[in-house]
Amino acid sequence: QGSGRITVINLNSFQTVATIPNLGPLNGITAGPNGFLYASATNILYEIDPRDNTLRNGQGIALNAQPGKPVFVGDPFSGLRVLMAHLNPAFGGSALISVDLANRTFTTIPATGGIVFDRVVGVSANRAFATTTSGQLYQIDLPSTAAPAIIGGTAINNARSIVASPEYPS
Repeated sequence: QGSGRITVINLNSFQTVATIPNLGPLNGITAGPNGFLYASATNILYEIDPRDNTLRNGQGIALNAQPGKPVFVGDPFSGLRVLMAHLNPAFGGSALISVDLANRTFTTIPATGGIVFDRVVGVSANRAFATTTSGQLYQIDLPSTAAPAIIGGTAINNARSIVASPEYPS
């Protein structure tokens, strides 16, 4: 984070095999289910092809935001969607960034009160959850709303983290 480059390491020899420079201060990197790497930086989401360590389509996806770590959800209409917390909602005016990878476009999802999400977890093609820096749990109904999560009639506060499982209760 903050170095502006990605270093590719051979996991057998632990030797550096490539460096992808000049990306700007990076906020997060994630391997996508489609085999590409996704790195977020101010105003951009980079798609990196790990076969040759190049940017997919020769450039990143332009954003108007300070994105956090990329998280993936399946999109029933266009394939994969990337969600990222907006680390500075005063810049761009939203709490969450949603990127349609098929069309290389982004939309923003507002939340009331200038909240800042610190962790986002996708749970289905149309739902995610997030925790805020102040410990609130939010439910995100894609593609457009974020609201405090109400579970058992109660809002969840003081959440420290969140994880999702693909298992269903029996």
